[in-house]
Amino acid sequence: MLEESSGLKCGSDFNVAYSPERINPGDKQHRVETIQKVVAAQDERTLDVVAEVYGSVVTAGVYRATNTKTAEAAKVIENRQRGSPVGPRYLGGLFERFVCPRPAGFPL
Repeated sequence: MLEESSGLKCGSDFNVAYSPERINPGDKQHRVETIQKVVAAQDERTLDVVAEVYGSVVTAGVYRATNTKTAEAAKVIENRQRGSPVGPRYLGGLFERFVCPRPAGFPL
């Protein structure tokens, strides 16, 4: 869509990165800079750039997700946990089946 409307080529004229919004509106204790930022990008170079930019602002650190689906899954899990507690094993199984495989070292 971006390529069609702009005439530019992804990967040479522009790059794509993604970071889901993970703040809890109204929470004065957990602010943007104090919540670890999850980032993903189309390639390692773009991931390095976006991680460096967020790292200069976010004191809690930056987590480099392997892909955008994994980054979005982190947000979905957090939002779901706020609404009603769901076991991590259940969510892990759901994401493994429908979204992405569990990362190496995933504890459950």
